[in-house]
Amino acid sequence: MVCVYPSQEQLSTSSERLVCLYIRLSTLFSSTPSVLDMSSNDNGEYLFFDANAQPEDAALEAIFANTYSRPTTPQSSRSPSLSPDPEHLDSAHFNDAELLESPEFHHDFCYTALRSNFRLISSDNVLYHVHRQVLRRGSSNMFNLLLRNPSFAYVPEESATLSVILHTVYEMPFEYPPALSTLIVSVQCFPTYGLEPLRCLEASTHLYAAVSSYNASMPLLVYTFAAKLGLEDLAVGSSEYMISFVPKVISDSFARAIGTQYLRRLFQLQYRRTRALTKILLKPLQMHSPIEECTQVMQLKATRAWKMATASLVLKAHPTVSCAKIDATYRNVVESGVGCEYCRDFIDSRVQSMLADWAREKSTI
Repeated sequence: MVCVYPSQEQLSTSSERLVCLYIRLSTLFSSTPSVLDMSSNDNGEYLFFDANAQPEDAALEAIFANTYSRPTTPQSSRSPSLSPDPEHLDSAHFNDAELLESPEFHHDFCYTALRSNFRLISSDNVLYHVHRQVLRRGSSNMFNLLLRNPSFAYVPEESATLSVILHTVYEMPFEYPPALSTLIVSVQCFPTYGLEPLRCLEASTHLYAAVSSYNASMPLLVYTFAAKLGLEDLAVGSSEYMISFVPKVISDSFARAIGTQYLRRLFQLQYRRTRALTKILLKPLQMHSPIEECTQVMQLKATRAWKMATASLVLKAHPTVSCAKIDATYRNVVESGVGCEYCRDFIDSRVQSMLADWAREKSTI
């Protein structure tokens, strides 16, 4: 996996130059392997993903590379021909027995007490009973002019894609979220059928909920999808799970699909969190005044152990270090040689303050 480096002439702002430098340094010096498992991260709290390890990655790379390559308005070559009423067709043209009925849009499907009055047939022979008035209201082009047909129309999309489109038009929730690849392909078809992707993917919609359900399991794909369409809420939600991605595991195809704006914001988030963690860790430890039971020499021993623990965390600082990792590191300091109760209290108070500061640090773009 290689990142595409823009030339200096293309870097118009200082922030873009900073991001480019960050990418170069991360690629050259990062020791993170291309595929990291759960055990290589802090007790499994975060999972490092590799773009190659993502399911459906190859297909989705092709999808992102050709987003909206389909015509957004009905073309003459795609305009549906008028279909005669199915009641006057013989079995060679229309045979209900050869069609699989959609479980959601079945023969008895009603919408606001209205029975269906139109039928759609997908390319894999699945029959959908729908309502003309609903499709006409939700589409800006009469559902790619298919509603010109008297009673039914053939749709050149597979049933999985058509189901997502119809769920969106009817504003129906999904019983089970479709595959992310299906959702992405379906959204690409929205302009063809007169649907506005940005409006259909507002944060309050069922489609948004279906896509965002993949934030934790497939964050790179969701973030790329959100960046491609400019969906701010979706990009922000998925960016929390993108913190662990090092630049070298993001392929060129995904980098181009994400674009410079959202790549810069992601890398700035990683840099900002790493810098904030370093600043929190390097704050000096304040100890109590020397007493008979805890002399200055004894305090120096505890302070030295504290600094060693801090150095180990700073050297391995990354934006996904967990609070449990920080707490465990300093707890070893206390248990290994701090006998003074006052020192223990001061160290514990300092650690709790650090954990609170780190937990408050922003984890999204």
